[in-house]
Amino acid sequence: MNIYSIHDSAACFFMPPFMARTDGEASRMFVGFLGNSFSHRGDFTLCHLGTFDPDKGVVVGIDLITVLKGLSIDAKFDPALAQGQLPLAGLGLPPERGADTHDQNGALIK
Repeated sequence: MNIYSIHDSAACFFMPPFMARTDGEASRMFVGFLGNSFSHRGDFTLCHLGTFDPDKGVVVGIDLITVLKGLSIDAKFDPALAQGQLPLAGLGLPPERGADTHDQNGALIK
């Protein structure tokens, strides 16, 4: 599992970390998090902090990686305007990182 946090540049702090399997899953959670703060999305950045190995109970930190800047999310994804699910297509995500670090069952490949 990957560990992520959202940086709030206006408040100058990182939100409590959360886990997701992929950058895409974390990005979907990030867009959902913005909710009523969507108009201030430029203040928020999704960051990848490291990984957690649930089999060994080990957290491995990495140099902070910016996954998605809030301002790069098109206004059409504003929850106030959207109906139903927020699609990820069009978010401008780079190709998925780390796709080869897990097998098809989600286990870490050493």
